[in-house]
Amino acid sequence: MVLYLLFSFLVAFIYFTLQISLTLSWRRLNSDLFWKGEFPLVSVVIAARNEADNLDAIIRSVLTQKYPDGQFELILVDNHSTDESLSIMISHARSDARIKIIDLSKKLPVHQAFKKHALTAGIERASGEIILTTDADCIVPDEWIHHMVGYILATGKDLITGPVKIAEAILLIEKYQQLELAGLAVATGGGIQNRCLLMANGANLAFKRENFQNHRVIRICPQLPRATMFFCCKNCIWPIRQVLVFSKTLEWW
Repeated sequence: MVLYLLFSFLVAFIYFTLQISLTLSWRRLNSDLFWKGEFPLVSVVIAARNEADNLDAIIRSVLTQKYPDGQFELILVDNHSTDESLSIMISHARSDARIKIIDLSKKLPVHQAFKKHALTAGIERASGEIILTTDADCIVPDEWIHHMVGYILATGKDLITGPVKIAEAILLIEKYQQLELAGLAVATGGGIQNRCLLMANGANLAFKRENFQNHRVIRICPQLPRATMFFCCKNCIWPIRQVLVFSKTLEWW
């Protein structure tokens, strides 16, 4: 019993020491750099499965971005949805030429179609020089593309990742989720400051398409079907201001 308690205290001490170290590193991040030149074509990729209740909001928040006209496209990947997700995507695409739709059910059977496959299909279809990804249950600020792309161009970094926050936390479990996301954000930002990308949230991510194609930034591991992607990049940055993405509570808890 004594050994168990000592071990527990040791683990807790190491965890809190790591969190303090990462928090101090996070606070030293430089988030004031920005691009003042021309902006390239950008592709926003969103993979969704049974997100009919959320798609309208995320599609509208992307299409109303303050970014140069004709310089971004939205690629929606339906990953074997059994609700009205695909119909909602098609409805939006009919009224906006910037939207491209991929029906993953025509490419892969459902037991092989994990999220990483849906994202890969979307990225392969992309025309943009820079790829941005977010989730179907999120809302992005109206200058999200502008600032994410601006940071990646101004710094020359291979990858930009930003924070994600639960929009409304009312219940105790929702507040716990919010706290956990904050802890993961600290680990990401602190790791980047220490030139060690520990993790990155795909709901707020930007990278150059060529670096995805040559596996310089992100690698897919087919041997681990439930893992989305592995990040293999030290040349990255964590911008804080104006790129905060809001997510709904995690309903799978």
